[in-house]
Amino acid sequence: MTMIVDQQGFPVVDTAGQLLQDTGTAGSRTAEQIAWERLSLLGPGSAWGGPNLAALIQAFSEPRAVLEADVAALRQEISPKTSVVLLDDYKTLLGPDPDGRDTGSLTTTQWQELLQSRWIGTGGARISDFVALGASFGVGVSITEPQPAICGAARCGAARASQHTLRFCWIVDLDASNSGLVTAIRAAAPADTTVYFRVNGNWI
Repeated sequence: MTMIVDQQGFPVVDTAGQLLQDTGTAGSRTAEQIAWERLSLLGPGSAWGGPNLAALIQAFSEPRAVLEADVAALRQEISPKTSVVLLDDYKTLLGPDPDGRDTGSLTTTQWQELLQSRWIGTGGARISDFVALGASFGVGVSITEPQPAICGAARCGAARASQHTLRFCWIVDLDASNSGLVTAIRAAAPADTTVYFRVNGNWI
Protein backbone atom coordinates (compact mmCIF):
# COMPACT_ATOMS: atom_id res chain seq x y z
CA MET A 1 0.00 0.00 0.00
CA THR A 2 1.12 3.55 -0.66
CA MET A 3 0.36 6.68 1.34
CA ILE A 4 -2.16 9.16 -0.12
CA VAL A 5 -0.87 12.73 -0.42
CA ASP A 6 -2.58 15.97 -1.41
CA GLN A 7 -1.56 18.25 -4.28
CA GLN A 8 1.15 19.86 -2.13
CA GLY A 9 2.63 16.46 -1.33
CA PHE A 10 1.50 16.40 2.30
CA PRO A 11 0.11 13.16 3.76
CA VAL A 12 -3.68 12.97 4.00
CA VAL A 13 -5.13 11.86 7.34
CA ASP A 14 -8.64 10.90 8.42
CA THR A 15 -10.61 12.49 11.26
CA ALA A 16 -8.83 10.25 13.75
CA GLY A 17 -5.43 11.48 12.58
CA GLN A 18 -4.55 8.20 10.85
CA LEU A 19 -2.63 8.23 7.57
CA LEU A 20 -4.80 7.26 4.60
CA GLN A 21 -3.37 4.43 2.51
CA ASP A 22 -4.11 3.49 -1.08
CA THR A 23 -5.42 -0.04 -0.69
CA GLY A 24 -5.75 -0.74 -4.39
CA THR A 25 -9.47 -0.15 -4.69
CA ALA A 26 -11.61 -2.28 -6.98
CA GLY A 27 -10.70 -1.69 -10.59
CA SER A 28 -6.92 -1.64 -10.12
CA ARG A 29 -4.48 -4.52 -10.41
CA THR A 30 -1.23 -5.20 -8.60
CA ALA A 31 2.05 -5.23 -10.51
CA GLU A 32 2.22 -8.99 -10.01
CA GLN A 33 -1.24 -9.46 -11.56
CA ILE A 34 -0.33 -7.30 -14.54
CA ALA A 35 3.00 -9.10 -15.03
CA TRP A 36 1.30 -12.49 -14.88
CA GLU A 37 -1.29 -11.47 -17.47
CA ARG A 38 1.44 -10.20 -19.79
CA LEU A 39 3.47 -13.37 -19.39
CA SER A 40 0.40 -15.46 -20.14
CA LEU A 41 0.11 -13.73 -23.52
CA LEU A 42 3.58 -14.82 -24.64
CA GLY A 43 2.57 -18.42 -25.20
CA PRO A 44 4.52 -21.61 -24.57
CA GLY A 45 8.15 -22.20 -25.45
CA SER A 46 11.56 -22.06 -23.86
CA ALA A 47 12.28 -18.71 -25.53
CA TRP A 48 9.91 -17.03 -23.09
CA GLY A 49 11.34 -18.71 -20.00
CA GLY A 50 14.04 -17.58 -17.62
CA PRO A 51 14.20 -14.98 -14.88
CA ASN A 52 15.43 -12.10 -17.01
CA LEU A 53 12.28 -11.76 -19.11
CA ALA A 54 10.09 -12.14 -16.03
CA ALA A 55 12.05 -9.42 -14.21
CA LEU A 56 11.76 -7.11 -17.24
CA ILE A 57 8.00 -7.58 -17.51
CA GLN A 58 7.67 -7.06 -13.76
CA ALA A 59 9.56 -3.75 -14.05
CA PHE A 60 7.27 -2.58 -16.86
CA SER A 61 4.19 -3.65 -14.88
CA GLU A 62 4.90 -1.59 -11.78
CA PRO A 63 4.25 1.88 -13.35
CA ARG A 64 1.04 0.49 -14.86
CA ALA A 65 -0.09 -0.72 -11.42
CA VAL A 66 0.56 2.72 -9.93
CA LEU A 67 -1.44 4.36 -12.74
CA GLU A 68 -4.40 2.01 -12.28
CA ALA A 69 -4.39 2.54 -8.52
CA ASP A 70 -4.32 6.32 -8.96
CA VAL A 71 -7.21 6.22 -11.43
CA ALA A 72 -9.23 3.92 -9.15
CA ALA A 73 -8.56 6.14 -6.13
CA LEU A 74 -9.84 9.19 -8.01
CA ARG A 75 -13.26 7.60 -8.41
CA GLN A 76 -14.15 8.72 -4.89
CA GLU A 77 -13.21 12.30 -5.84
CA ILE A 78 -16.17 12.59 -8.21
CA SER A 79 -18.14 14.55 -5.59
CA PRO A 80 -17.35 16.40 -2.34
CA LYS A 81 -19.29 13.77 -0.35
CA THR A 82 -16.52 11.20 -0.76
CA SER A 83 -13.61 13.40 -1.75
CA VAL A 84 -10.40 13.49 0.29
CA VAL A 85 -7.53 14.32 -2.04
CA LEU A 86 -9.44 17.01 -3.97
CA LEU A 87 -11.44 18.37 -1.03
CA ASP A 88 -9.43 21.61 -0.97
CA ASP A 89 -10.16 22.07 -4.67
CA TYR A 90 -13.89 21.86 -3.98
CA LYS A 91 -13.47 24.48 -1.23
CA THR A 92 -11.71 26.81 -3.68
CA LEU A 93 -14.22 26.18 -6.46
CA LEU A 94 -17.29 26.85 -4.30
CA GLY A 95 -15.72 29.73 -2.39
CA PRO A 96 -16.78 30.98 1.06
CA ASP A 97 -20.15 29.77 2.27
CA PRO A 98 -22.64 32.64 1.94
CA ASP A 99 -24.27 31.63 5.23
CA GLY A 100 -21.01 31.39 7.16
CA ARG A 101 -21.29 27.66 7.81
CA ASP A 102 -17.63 27.13 6.94
CA THR A 103 -16.29 29.06 9.92
CA GLY A 104 -14.63 27.38 12.86
CA SER A 105 -12.83 24.06 12.95
CA LEU A 106 -14.66 21.50 10.81
CA THR A 107 -13.78 17.83 10.55
CA THR A 108 -13.23 16.20 7.18
CA THR A 109 -16.69 14.62 7.39
CA GLN A 110 -18.33 17.98 8.19
CA TRP A 111 -16.53 19.60 5.26
CA GLN A 112 -17.67 16.80 2.96
CA GLU A 113 -21.31 17.18 4.04
CA LEU A 114 -21.26 20.98 3.79
CA LEU A 115 -19.60 21.07 0.38
CA GLN A 116 -21.85 18.29 -0.92
CA SER A 117 -24.98 20.20 0.14
CA ARG A 118 -23.71 23.25 -1.75
CA TRP A 119 -22.56 21.18 -4.74
CA ILE A 120 -26.01 19.69 -5.35
CA GLY A 121 -28.11 22.37 -3.65
CA THR A 122 -29.43 24.05 -6.78
CA GLY A 123 -32.80 22.35 -6.88
CA GLY A 124 -36.21 23.58 -7.94
CA ALA A 125 -38.06 26.52 -6.42
CA ARG A 126 -41.44 24.81 -6.07
CA ILE A 127 -42.96 24.39 -2.63
CA SER A 128 -42.83 20.62 -3.12
CA ASP A 129 -39.05 20.90 -3.52
CA PHE A 130 -38.76 22.55 -0.11
CA VAL A 131 -41.03 19.96 1.45
CA ALA A 132 -38.66 17.32 0.06
CA LEU A 133 -35.71 19.31 1.42
CA GLY A 134 -37.28 19.24 4.88
CA ALA A 135 -37.79 15.49 4.58
CA SER A 136 -34.05 15.08 3.91
CA PHE A 137 -33.48 16.77 7.29
CA GLY A 138 -36.15 14.63 8.93
CA VAL A 139 -38.42 17.64 9.48
CA GLY A 140 -41.98 18.13 8.26
CA VAL A 141 -42.43 21.34 6.25
CA SER A 142 -45.49 23.20 5.03
CA ILE A 143 -45.42 26.56 3.28
CA THR A 144 -48.21 29.15 3.11
CA GLU A 145 -48.27 32.00 0.59
CA PRO A 146 -50.52 34.67 2.18
CA GLN A 147 -52.68 36.91 0.05
CA PRO A 148 -53.33 40.62 0.81
CA ALA A 149 -56.69 41.43 2.34
CA ILE A 150 -58.86 43.12 -0.31
CA CYS A 151 -61.77 45.34 0.68
CA GLY A 152 -64.53 46.64 -1.54
CA ALA A 153 -64.90 46.24 -5.29
CA ALA A 154 -62.18 44.35 -7.06
CA ARG A 155 -62.02 46.91 -9.90
CA CYS A 156 -59.11 48.68 -8.24
CA GLY A 157 -57.96 45.87 -6.02
CA ALA A 158 -57.02 48.25 -3.23
CA ALA A 159 -55.35 46.50 -0.32
CA ARG A 160 -56.55 47.28 3.19
CA ALA A 161 -54.76 46.35 6.42
CA SER A 162 -51.98 44.76 4.38
CA GLN A 163 -49.65 45.49 1.47
CA HIS A 164 -49.23 43.94 -1.96
CA THR A 165 -45.73 42.87 -0.90
CA LEU A 166 -47.42 40.21 1.21
CA ARG A 167 -47.64 38.21 -2.01
CA PHE A 168 -43.86 37.83 -1.84
CA CYS A 169 -43.79 36.23 1.59
CA TRP A 170 -43.57 32.62 2.64
CA ILE A 171 -44.68 31.37 6.02
CA VAL A 172 -42.78 28.16 6.61
CA ASP A 173 -44.13 25.87 9.33
CA LEU A 174 -41.75 23.26 10.74
CA ASP A 175 -42.68 20.44 13.07
CA ALA A 176 -39.23 20.52 14.69
CA SER A 177 -36.49 23.10 15.15
CA ASN A 178 -33.53 22.65 12.82
CA SER A 179 -31.12 25.55 12.21
CA GLY A 180 -29.48 23.78 9.28
CA LEU A 181 -32.81 23.43 7.49
CA VAL A 182 -33.73 27.05 8.20
CA THR A 183 -30.43 28.17 6.67
CA ALA A 184 -30.88 25.90 3.66
CA ILE A 185 -34.42 27.18 2.97
CA ARG A 186 -33.37 30.81 3.28
CA ALA A 187 -30.47 30.21 0.89
CA ALA A 188 -32.57 28.37 -1.72
CA ALA A 189 -35.81 30.39 -1.55
CA PRO A 190 -36.69 32.51 -4.61
CA ALA A 191 -34.81 35.81 -4.59
CA ASP A 192 -38.00 37.90 -4.44
CA THR A 193 -39.36 36.02 -1.42
CA THR A 194 -39.14 36.96 2.25
CA VAL A 195 -39.27 33.84 4.41
CA TYR A 196 -40.73 33.64 7.94
CA PHE A 197 -40.54 30.54 10.11
CA ARG A 198 -42.72 28.96 12.74
CA VAL A 199 -41.91 25.86 14.75
CA ASN A 200 -45.09 24.19 16.02
CA GLY A 201 -46.90 27.50 15.69
CA ASN A 202 -44.22 29.63 17.42
CA TRP A 203 -42.43 32.28 15.38
CA ILE A 204 -38.66 32.06 15.31
